[in-house]
Amino acid sequence: MPRRYLLTGGALVLLLALLIQAPARLLAFTLMPGEVVAGAYAGTFWRGSVDSLALPVSGKYWQLGRVQWRVSPWALLWLSAEIELASRWGRQEGRANLSVSPWRGLYLREVDVAVDAQMVRLILPVNLGGRLELSGRNLSFDESGISAGSGRLNWRRAHWSGYRSSQQLGDYVLEFQVQGEQRLAGRVSSLSGPVLAEGQVGLNGREYSLDLHLRSDTPLTSEFRSALELAAVPEDQGYRLKFSADL
Repeated sequence: MPRRYLLTGGALVLLLALLIQAPARLLAFTLMPGEVVAGAYAGTFWRGSVDSLALPVSGKYWQLGRVQWRVSPWALLWLSAEIELASRWGRQEGRANLSVSPWRGLYLREVDVAVDAQMVRLILPVNLGGRLELSGRNLSFDESGISAGSGRLNWRRAHWSGYRSSQQLGDYVLEFQVQGEQRLAGRVSSLSGPVLAEGQVGLNGREYSLDLHLRSDTPLTSEFRSALELAAVPEDQGYRLKFSADL
């Protein structure tokens, strides 16, 4: 066998060994410096973890906690990256199976996330409690935003907190379907609880809309009723909450 073939084969074996053992720290070069904050890398580039990972959201940081990942090296042969992710931060947890490619963008085959409802304060100035559980399937994202997919968002043990009192709300579900590039339609339904809600939500580009009918068979706290009447209109033994705004 010619010497050059031996040298080429040896170099390929060495390169493969280096790639397999590539440290997880190399992932830091793919993150946006100064925006995504990560620390304490462990494992390899293909199967590793960080003890903490924080993402910027509306000028604040969303802490994901410990994040583990697994990257399929075979998908790279087709210029695609297939990744499995799992994160945990206290009672907050998430799992995702995704792929990234130049022609398809970001594709989430499945994603399941459970967080405290207080996370809403990152984007809205309201004090809400309970647990949000998001389950999405076949979600596609391109440069403009979301373009395909469907999902379900459960809000369990929902409650509202004011300065002097709180109001128990109930359990709700939002089922949504992406209807095109940056266009999403969803339906809100009540599962249980003292405050019943039915209606629709929508997203069109950067504008989102909400149209809900709220009703309660038990008296509402005066503070919650006052806050509700700032945005909702009394209607049919309840309230109509309808508005649209930009993200």
